[in-house]
Amino acid sequence: MLPTTRRANGWGSVPDVFNLRREMQDLLESVNWPRGTGENLVWAPPINVRENDEQVIVEAELPGVRPDDVDISVENGMLTISGEKRAEQEKKEENWHVVERRYGRFERSFTLARAVDVENIRATFDDGVLHIVLPKREEAKPRRIRVDVNRRAAEQAQK
Repeated sequence: MLPTTRRANGWGSVPDVFNLRREMQDLLESVNWPRGTGENLVWAPPINVRENDEQVIVEAELPGVRPDDVDISVENGMLTISGEKRAEQEKKEENWHVVERRYGRFERSFTLARAVDVENIRATFDDGVLHIVLPKREEAKPRRIRVDVNRRAAEQAQK
């Protein structure tokens, strides 16, 4: 349900209609709608990306997807996760009332930072969640620099 503005002189003006149209379009574009139909249905699994000093971690929710149906690749600084969630076989003697589960091919791509050590990327699959660990190269990790104090300079500063 969307809010409607009511003014003293009646309902919203023509510019309000254009604003509403723009807001509706923004809302529809923000939703991760599946595209296509039947076997050509395209969907995108939800992804979390987090980072610490040592690594970048990508997690993708892939319930019902077999690990063998997932492909992870790195090419030209781009991490790509793709695969397919296969549809269950419909039984003809059953009447389906609601079908909300999504099936079909998926692909998500992310530009990698130069700091990622692509030779040591690891991936695991646990309880329908794909975990990809992208370690950072040593030169990209933050370092603490110790500041040495020159005793003579410190003594002169105190005078």
